[in-house]
Amino acid sequence: MSALHVLGLPHTQTDGTYATCAYTEKIRKFCDMMTGRGRKVILYAGEHNTAACDEHVMLISERRRQQWFGPHDEQDLDRGGFNWVNQHFVHGSS
Repeated sequence: MSALHVLGLPHTQTDGTYATCAYTEKIRKFCDMMTGRGRKVILYAGEHNTAACDEHVMLISERRRQQWFGPHDEQDLDRGGFNWVNQHFVHGSS
């Protein structure tokens, strides 16, 4: 059986801290669901992860995430979040 390759988001961590981000929670729950069904899951995401997976490939450190998007603030969820015009989503890590 082939592995499922799941991609996380650069502005969040898949560790429950960003439970208010619907897409991050979908990623976490999808990984949990698929591993629970016996599928092999490889997750490409930020440094911190609690999603069930067979392999966690860190694509962005927490230090770099904070440089790009600032510290996580549950009181200001719009700051530092997803935006298609940000270079981090359009052009990668240049």
